[in-house]
Amino acid sequence: MSHFTYDLLIAQGNWSGDVLAAHERMADFSVDGSRFGAMPLLTKTASPNDTHLDKRTSEITTAAKIFSRLGYENIAFTTVGIDGKRLGRPDLGARLPDGTEIGVEVTDVSETALRKHDAGTNLVERAIGDLIDADPAFRKALGDTYFSLTINGVGSNRPLHISTKKEAQSIAEEVDRFIRSGSHTTPTSDYFATFPAQYATLASRGAQYHAEPAAEPYFSVSEGASTIGRAHRLGEVIRVLDDHRASAKDYRPLPAWILLSLTDTMEYFYGTIFAVEATKPPITPFVRGYLIDAVGRILDL
Repeated sequence: MSHFTYDLLIAQGNWSGDVLAAHERMADFSVDGSRFGAMPLLTKTASPNDTHLDKRTSEITTAAKIFSRLGYENIAFTTVGIDGKRLGRPDLGARLPDGTEIGVEVTDVSETALRKHDAGTNLVERAIGDLIDADPAFRKALGDTYFSLTINGVGSNRPLHISTKKEAQSIAEEVDRFIRSGSHTTPTSDYFATFPAQYATLASRGAQYHAEPAAEPYFSVSEGASTIGRAHRLGEVIRVLDDHRASAKDYRPLPAWILLSLTDTMEYFYGTIFAVEATKPPITPFVRGYLIDAVGRILDL
């Protein structure tokens, strides 16, 4: 995904209205003297099907998003010192429009199990996407088919996280074998079909699939329908915040802001931001703190 930039995404018409305006402000920020909008959005691997940004790119993007949503313009970020080496904590330096120099610490707030699951889902999507792109035999076996994998089945099932890289690799390998066998072309009585027992990892978790003709080969992964019923993640936010407050004594000597990002796309329903707002946690020694969730709501801590 390294060939993508914010300038390109904006030019492709991915956003409109207030959201577009916020992204255009982001694009006009600078990073180490160069325009953020022209910065390659590097991912964790070289695969064009990888959607997970690498650590540096993720930190810069999160910081730019928060500053832009707050209405700031002309923010200048730095990621390296005068010695040319990557900055230590805090993660970034930033010059505000009034010339004030601050440090910016950026951190994701997500439970370990969820991070592993997201990484596992990304691995499956990346592996099958790479086969479509680079393996003619696999592409021919899949055909012009839209293949949707539902990793938790459909219904009010208790979601099963992908807990290890090995499990994710097993899921990808079984999907590979299933498609190469041609079984996905066999008509099924239900819209969502289950996998035969010989695909042990998929079958054991109740995974299902749907395949239908399409203009070209396409593969997607979804979670499956389940009840929401999750409590807010106030405790996780406080834990992460307090860990960073404790380590801030070793930061570079300048005013520091902390930016926390709730990455779970279901956060809209959990309402963690409102629980944190009611708690009013201390942020010292940080001079400012902000919490953003996956739908762009921002809380001034």
